[in-house]
Amino acid sequence: MDESVVHTVRNIEELGVDQFSTYQKSVIVDRTVSINETIKRNSLALFRCPVHKSRNKQEKYPC
Repeated sequence: MDESVVHTVRNIEELGVDQFSTYQKSVIVDRTVSINETIKRNSLALFRCPVHKSRNKQEKYPC
């Protein structure tokens, strides 16, 4: 298992609480950011099935 995945899983709750408090402060309390602004997506290292190149198009996703 990749070490970055282990680190993400162990700290994901703390990261979510921090992101929520930042969002709440900037959008609801201070009103410095519009509520219609898009929320940026996390790029967390998670469990993913790698896509392998294959000759057969039906076997594109092996998992």
